[in-house]
Amino acid sequence: MPIHTYHFQVLVTIFSPELEGKSLEISSLLRSNKISTETWLDPQAKLEKQLKYADQKGIPFVVILGPEEVEKNQVTLKDLKNKTQETLGLDELPKKLGQYF
Repeated sequence: MPIHTYHFQVLVTIFSPELEGKSLEISSLLRSNKISTETWLDPQAKLEKQLKYADQKGIPFVVILGPEEVEKNQVTLKDLKNKTQETLGLDELPKKLGQYF
């Protein structure tokens, strides 16, 4: 019997323990918009480790939410396939990702 692996479309990073709650909110927002989302679980891990994990797992998009983004109610969306990134308003994120899936 073949083993099926489930591929996530987005990894939501956790920038710091203080921002963990905000990252979980974004994950819920994306899931409610039918976007397959994984949330990084270790708030102590460096961002570089989280990006490497997403790349190794074949997750095409990473959402980064740092202090500056929170202040402006924005996120950084990193496209690992095309090696690009852009800053979006939180309300724009589901629609933008919905274009790809």
